[in-house]
Amino acid sequence: MEKDRFRGFVAVGVSGEVRDLLGSVASRLAPRFPQYRFVSCENLHITLLFLGDGIERNMTEVILSSLYDAVRGVSAFDLGLGAPGSFPETGTPRVLYIGIGAGRDRLEDLARKVRRSLSVLGFHEDKPFQAHITLARRKRENRFRRHTGNLSDESSLWRETAVRALGKDDPPCCPATKAIWRVAEILLMESILAPQGASYEVLGRIPLGDAGVWETSGRTDV
Repeated sequence: MEKDRFRGFVAVGVSGEVRDLLGSVASRLAPRFPQYRFVSCENLHITLLFLGDGIERNMTEVILSSLYDAVRGVSAFDLGLGAPGSFPETGTPRVLYIGIGAGRDRLEDLARKVRRSLSVLGFHEDKPFQAHITLARRKRENRFRRHTGNLSDESSLWRETAVRALGKDDPPCCPATKAIWRVAEILLMESILAPQGASYEVLGRIPLGDAGVWETSGRTDV
């Protein structure tokens, strides 16, 4: 992509403790799902709005300013992990994820504010917001291969094994204490695509509430 343009999205980060927990889950389950590429711990996040490709870099400050105005007065809140699932729910799963339990209503409200604010700048998302953390994506070489097994069983296997790996009882999961984290900012992210997978750069951090002005930053952990 041209240096004066980028592929971007707005996200909420995940705490180090939750990243470690989900990384442990991924390590345990990856051998059972070899047709999927699991996301590295440092890249785990919740996407609020995908902005698209080819965004002009000189729009960065405008986007950050709009986001800052959108979340003023929105106080920090807690999120907790919820039930595992897949996209789509039927057919060949392309994405395996962990949902959000505690704080989901607050997160959905935050996403609405972000989407409403950036729609004025021409950033629109046709898909409704679904609160989740992507843990794995189906490998490209497996997406078009004819599947001879039971696809519904594949989705069910993910839900059942992920629930056990998280130490939950029955879905929908009730978040354990260690699976709860504080959301105090939103992030403007750049996605840098590569054959081995995407890497992310934090372009700016927007504090929730009246914690101060936004910050621009370089590549770092989400």
